[in-house]
Amino acid sequence: MSNTIITFELATHHLSRIALTIEQMYQTIEEASKETHPLIHRYALDNLADLLVIVEKPELKSRFLKELVRIEHQLSKK
Repeated sequence: MSNTIITFELATHHLSRIALTIEQMYQTIEEASKETHPLIHRYALDNLADLLVIVEKPELKSRFLKELVRIEHQLSKK
């Protein structure tokens, strides 16, 4: 076991939950693009708008980037 301490401003489950939400929205949009019903397209557009709101938050961009850099560093050590 290593003696490394990792400190996060947000709980790690918060970033995971956001990442899963983004992935679910993306999959919904992708599946809806193959459909023809207008209500499905409307739902996909709503998801797209919500996705853009989430993605454009600068604090989330920064936290995700820091987490990805940390993971990349850990992988490069091995």
